[in-house]
Amino acid sequence: MITKLKLKNWRSYVDADLTFCRGTTFVVASNGVGKTSLIEAARWALFASRPAADPVRVGADGATVHLELALPDGRVLGVTRPIKSARGRAPQPTLTLDGQEQPVDRLEVILTHAYGCTPAFLEGVVMPAARDEAASPSDIGLREHLSSLYGIQGLDEAVVRLDALIRESDSEIRAVKVQRRDAQVDRARLRQEAASLAARAGESEGRLEEAGRALKVARKWSGHRAALEQWKAASAAVAEAAASATAKAESFLANAYEAGTGLQDRLAGALEETNRDLEAARVDRRVAETSVDAVRGNLGRLGEAGHDCPVCRRPLDENTVSLAHEAAQNDLAGLAATIQSAKDRESALATRQRALEDLLRAWHRLPVTPEPPVEPEGGASEGPSLDEAESAHRCAIERSALARDAAQKAAEALRAADDEEERQLELESLFARDVRLRMAKETTVQSRDDLLTRTIEPLAGQIDATWAALFPRRGQVNTRADGAVTRTVSGHDLSYEQFSTAEQAGALLVLRLLVATMTTSADFVWFDEPLEHLDPDVRRHVANLLSRVTLDGPLRQVVVTTYEEPLARKLAERDPERVALQDVRPDPIPPGGSSY
Repeated sequence: MITKLKLKNWRSYVDADLTFCRGTTFVVASNGVGKTSLIEAARWALFASRPAADPVRVGADGATVHLELALPDGRVLGVTRPIKSARGRAPQPTLTLDGQEQPVDRLEVILTHAYGCTPAFLEGVVMPAARDEAASPSDIGLREHLSSLYGIQGLDEAVVRLDALIRESDSEIRAVKVQRRDAQVDRARLRQEAASLAARAGESEGRLEEAGRALKVARKWSGHRAALEQWKAASAAVAEAAASATAKAESFLANAYEAGTGLQDRLAGALEETNRDLEAARVDRRVAETSVDAVRGNLGRLGEAGHDCPVCRRPLDENTVSLAHEAAQNDLAGLAATIQSAKDRESALATRQRALEDLLRAWHRLPVTPEPPVEPEGGASEGPSLDEAESAHRCAIERSALARDAAQKAAEALRAADDEEERQLELESLFARDVRLRMAKETTVQSRDDLLTRTIEPLAGQIDATWAALFPRRGQVNTRADGAVTRTVSGHDLSYEQFSTAEQAGALLVLRLLVATMTTSADFVWFDEPLEHLDPDVRRHVANLLSRVTLDGPLRQVVVTTYEEPLARKLAERDPERVALQDVRPDPIPPGGSSY
């Protein structure tokens, strides 16, 4: 049963949080304040059935419905389903079972397993759309549900299969009759023609095999020629890459080495020589840098010693000290020039080193010239082209197919003529089979109808008894397995469409209650304004029935929307343990909004 219903921006409800208990709940309010909206919201959450009009509250971007359903096995199913507009694809709901999130596609499985029927049938019984409240009882789908419930759909399937077999039998009978008529020809001529066509077919097969062998040879040589062209292209690419690498190396070396030496060896020798020169330049630079440090050290010591020689400590005159400083500065200038020259040589040699290494790597990466393809064995390179061989093979296939088809038809015609007597026996057998199939279908249909009649009898009896209590002296109600309801008056059957509005409402209400309790595991039924259009006596009988229907039996919850507040309040006061009132007072509607 439904225990909670939360609405957000649904029609006149900005934020509603409703709780429903076991027993009968009368949802009371004046007309036009949103009672039907509650049932439409519950149907949207549970069955994704869109309301007739846009349910989104005016001024809101969308609406949300959250419903909690206590399943018969005690688990709690939670469904939260948003909606943006009355059109377009329905958004996916959020589904939980005992608080654990479930995949969306589990909803139909859970409902079917819990209530023993399809969600579509469950919706039509426990919570139909407002526009379907007055629909014909046969629209509920009772016959299909009973067939599935009691395994009778197997008989329906058997009838369908028997119909197909009968049609197949009729087709075979017509075909045999046509064959018998066409078989009345000259058998001697047919034998001669069949032998001639069989010989021609054999010759065509031989020519087809020969064309096939020729096509196989042509394909081999065509493939070889294509591979040869690929090899030539690859070899040319290798040669071009080698020539390009050689040209770059020769241009860089500029004939610096003997022409008789291999290019790779020349590059390696040039790289080795460059490495030596680079190392020598680095040594020269480091020696000069060391000399600079030594000269600067001597100048420092000379300054610290004053006018004494820093080596022998003998006195030095001003001229000698000045000359010593001048000689040291000249040495530093010369060493600076030597260092710069060494750096320039280092940079140039490093650039040459990298260029030589790049050339060597490019040489090592040169692709290997592939091996040429081997010519196919057998056959010859000269002969029909592949297109010519394929065309000849296709022609041979067509001629062989035509010859085989002609020979097969001639053989079939001969067999048909020779088997005339056998076909007569076959025709008699087919007639007998057709009779058996038709008898089997008639028996199966009768069995199916008898089973459906027996399955509906308890339900029909309960419906008639309840009807008699609501509408005494208005004739007996008859309920068929397909859900059709009739009423017998003075020996005449009146169809459901001939009932009065009150009688139609009462019959459908009773049918829904009893179908839910007797053919499904549903433990809740919701009604939208079932007391409307009823005269006062019948209204009291129906309200009393709805207030007591949960006393015994499987139904745990009945929810009834009504504007008959005094009657509902009286029933609630009489049995407060099982009957409750839910007073609906929605939030104010913005200007231009709808309140239904």
